Amino acid sequence: MKILSGIAAALVALVAMQNGASALDKVVMTYARDSIIWTPIYIARRLGYFQEQGIDLEVVPVPTGAAALTAVTTGSAQVAVGTPATTIRAREQGYKVKIIGALVNQAAYQLVIREDVARKLNLTSATPMSERVKKLKGLTISTNGAGGAPDNTLQYILREAGLNPQTDVTITPIPSDQAVLAVFAQKRIDGLIRSAPTTVMIIEKHNAHRMIDFAKGEYEPLSGVLSSAITVGEPWLDKNPDLAVRLLRALNRGLKLLQDNPAEAKVAVRSFFPDLDQTLFDYSWDGHVAIFRSSVSIQRNDINRVIDFIKVLENKPVTGDPEQSYTNRYSDLAEHQK
Repeated sequence: MKILSGIAAALVALVAMQNGASALDKVVMTYARDSIIWTPIYIARRLGYFQEQGIDLEVVPVPTGAAALTAVTTGSAQVAVGTPATTIRAREQGYKVKIIGALVNQAAYQLVIREDVARKLNLTSATPMSERVKKLKGLTISTNGAGGAPDNTLQYILREAGLNPQTDVTITPIPSDQAVLAVFAQKRIDGLIRSAPTTVMIIEKHNAHRMIDFAKGEYEPLSGVLSSAITVGEPWLDKNPDLAVRLLRALNRGLKLLQDNPAEAKVAVRSFFPDLDQTLFDYSWDGHVAIFRSSVSIQRNDINRVIDFIKVLENKPVTGDPEQSYTNRYSDLAEHQK
């Protein structure tokens, strides 16, 4: 009888485990290809924070942040992580999307050019920032795709320098990291704007010149501007408020670990880049660990600075009420409820 009771108890436990697994809420998240800037997400995935919140998270990388938002507006994903500028403009166009959280405080990219091009332009680390950007005139610079955050950042700095992105610089979209590494090595482009570890690989393997490190705040007009936000569709949000809170709670734990135990966080993130040389990973990590927020909550000033960015980028004002583009309701609940 004791044996049978033990078997019965084991069967009950097994069924409970299976039921618990099947009870996880499926959420599809999309963002622009793997990069060090998704560190809080990697931490939450590796350490099981999403599962602990009852979430079965599926991640679908896409070429650009604009493509990520399209996935949300078409219903193929529930969560897009990318530039908040895209969300704000999408709302203007009538799309029912809303920012519910944020991850990155800084434009997390590097603009690098070939060393031979830098020498030809007499470009050094002592060259004033305003002059550096002007030296891009006539060059061919690659981004990961039109409408993506790196592309927007490049066009912004060109306009700020009085250059026309459509005529003064040839902007070449190359979605694939491997492809851009190849064309850079073949000298078919003069430079590129990307996030780590791609830029770190370019610098180390091809002796490229780091022209601007946005992640370190070198470009003052974009220093501290919200770069990565969490966007969802409003219909999904209205139907799944508790799920949205649980999602943000898992991400908050990832951000908190970065603050409290960066060494443990680094180990968790390392597993997502198994083929990257350790030295290159260390360099990527050290250059970006300070860009992340302490929590997913958004401030009105965050949105105001993004709106200022959009005005320069597109040379036209943002219409509509900025308060409608984001909410802290769910991030507040994520921070104060267990």
